[in-house]
Amino acid sequence: MKILVATDYSTSSLNALEYAIALAHQIRANITLVHVFQVPPPISEVPLLVVSTDELLTEHKRKLTEILSERNIHSGIKVESEVLYGNTVQEISRYAHEKQFDLLVCGIESTGMLEEYFIGSTSMGFIRNSKVPVFIIPMEANYKQGPMVFAYDAQENQTDYPIEFILKLKDRLKSDLHVVTVLKEGTEFPDDEEQQIYSRLNSYFNNTSYQVHLSYDNDVDARIRKSTVELKACCLVMISHKHGLINRIFNETHTKRIAYRSQVPVLSIPEIEKNKLSVLLS
Repeated sequence: MKILVATDYSTSSLNALEYAIALAHQIRANITLVHVFQVPPPISEVPLLVVSTDELLTEHKRKLTEILSERNIHSGIKVESEVLYGNTVQEISRYAHEKQFDLLVCGIESTGMLEEYFIGSTSMGFIRNSKVPVFIIPMEANYKQGPMVFAYDAQENQTDYPIEFILKLKDRLKSDLHVVTVLKEGTEFPDDEEQQIYSRLNSYFNNTSYQVHLSYDNDVDARIRKSTVELKACCLVMISHKHGLINRIFNETHTKRIAYRSQVPVLSIPEIEKNKLSVLLS
């Protein structure tokens, strides 16, 4: 398995690297640390000493090598580094897909309400653009074993969930699987809605053991986050839907709220890559 870790040298991205190293030890994965740089535009008409692209490339490679050398990485894990040039989200998303990485790991910092709703972070950009699963690591998160929580949107009868990928990762993590479904209070549902939910879940996970936690709450995001704390989850798994503009906007806002406020890592899996995801982690 191959893990790509994005870094901008910030504290949150370095914490994500620590998490990825511990994760790699658990699931027997190799790690590539990647950084994207741009040549800063001139801000003055006065001639200044200009650093060439090659010089910047060499300096960033040196920094990545130094960062990796300072970490306690098991000898059985292969570690590499890569420096790219251009737009951070576009270049890392492209590189992750072209080099067939299994996971893209990145950090996220807690922000104020204004930034949360109106400023798109790099992490959200990865979720929007990446064709491989994105593991978002909160600033305070440390790697730990525990149950994997899958947030299931029962109001969508999806037949293309990447279930095989979820189950293989669950086995690698040696985790129990808990499915959390939150229905809004007061919403009109068919009389047999709950039975339909259980039937759909049985069709998804018919060959594995799992527990279902079905609840009613008007604040769906808060209820999901609370469940991860109550269950002492190692991570929260969500599916990133990308079919249709309205659905994409709603789902992106939903994912953003949870990712910014979650106390546990959030794994966002793109449903459009189901065929590819089914062969990952082999």
